[in-house]
Amino acid sequence: MGAWFWYAVAAAILYGAHQIFTKLAADRIGEGLGGFVVEATAALSISVYGAFFCGAMEFFATLFDRIDVQAI
Repeated sequence: MGAWFWYAVAAAILYGAHQIFTKLAADRIGEGLGGFVVEATAALSISVYGAFFCGAMEFFATLFDRIDVQAI
């Protein structure tokens, strides 16, 4: 078995947990709040992934280089 196998197992478990918690929360929160939580969680997960695998300084330096601050 390759080293990727355990990453795939962890991803499957996390995906399953996401599905379970989404179904449990669907009746308790509104669509607007639910959409915000899903998108915020995705953005945070991508940031943590990038920081962990790419090195935090390199990742955020690249991220902020791509944002055109003058346009804001």
